[in-house]
Amino acid sequence: MEINFKNSKTPNLFNKYPRVIISIFIIFVFITIDFIGTLAFNRFYPKDWKERVHEKLGVQDSIFSHTFKPNGEYYSKSYNVFTNSLGFKDYAIREIDLNRDKRLLIMGDSFTEGVWLSWEKTFPGMIADSLMKFDIEVLNAGVASYSPFIHWKKLEYLIKDVGLRLNSLVVFIDISDISNEIDYREKYEKNSSFLIEDEIKKTKQLNNISDKQNKDFKTKIVTLLKYNFIFFYNLSDLIYDLIRSSSIHKTSLIEKINKVPWWMDKSHFHSNWTLKTKDNWQRKINHGQSLMEKSMDNIIAICTKENIDVTIAVYPWPNSILFNDFYSEHIKNWNLYCKNRDIKFLNLYPSFFEPDMSELERKKIINSNYIRRDFHFNAVGHRKIANEYIKHFNNFNNLKR
Repeated sequence: MEINFKNSKTPNLFNKYPRVIISIFIIFVFITIDFIGTLAFNRFYPKDWKERVHEKLGVQDSIFSHTFKPNGEYYSKSYNVFTNSLGFKDYAIREIDLNRDKRLLIMGDSFTEGVWLSWEKTFPGMIADSLMKFDIEVLNAGVASYSPFIHWKKLEYLIKDVGLRLNSLVVFIDISDISNEIDYREKYEKNSSFLIEDEIKKTKQLNNISDKQNKDFKTKIVTLLKYNFIFFYNLSDLIYDLIRSSSIHKTSLIEKINKVPWWMDKSHFHSNWTLKTKDNWQRKINHGQSLMEKSMDNIIAICTKENIDVTIAVYPWPNSILFNDFYSEHIKNWNLYCKNRDIKFLNLYPSFFEPDMSELERKKIINSNYIRRDFHFNAVGHRKIANEYIKHFNNFNNLKR
């Protein structure tokens, strides 16, 4: 008996549901490509997307808001971070001798901390390497989002409570410090403490358990998409934002895609207050500058009493270079402050650009000295800062003698 295969009624899903099968196949290919592309992106992109060091090593503090936990370690594909016994970023986990004779303390925010970079690629690490021959220890007390108020509180704690001895201090004051200073002052003066952790605990206790579980589930889904399917995550995030804002801002898809980073937005006070884009900024600028100067006065008072040499340094953001803000009010304010108080001042703007450079030249400088798609220095930018500070140190400091 012969079997007629042509007349066989064997079910064929593709023939029965061609559009469904093709759609599933396309989705599968898209997800696979997105996943493989994300793996490649996480491997070669300078940022570590999967975990941030502050999520692993960061702790909150009632005196100076936040810091790193002592003797911690963090590993990633692109950089490693270690903290010493004082909770400072360092080349290794180690115990700090509080009574060392020669010591330079560096204070600042995320630029000084050296986000996304290992110790040896940051300017504090490079300065430490250069001053090692003079038997000078360099400590980096810089942490993201610090401002002069936090520097003052932390320095006071280190000297009075911890008993740390130092001979020289350099404070790197950031453009964003002016808005951070206002925020910190308001929080601290309200409670005389940074009780952020207690507030979070109280909030969690008030939340309904089911709401919390729902939020946790949503967070897990978002995290899964964000760190494993970059294209799909950004596409869905884009669509969500468009739907959310369409009725108010009428944002078009092209406008959303071409949106500049916040630090390049001239209307963003935090990063571009020196441009004075809005008329109502001046009052806030004056207020923030006054608060910062009061904090620095307290720092100088401590250093004068302890016979500590002080330097204030300023440096440009990439937007400072792009917008050719060479004669920035940030520079003028701190240069005048230092002159009035006979404090050393280090202006690092000329180390990166000159006012007569073309826009193309300024963009090349940004690409060479800052992390791609970020406003922080890369290793090249950190090297410039280190070199200029070493020159300054050699000219004005007697610690090496």
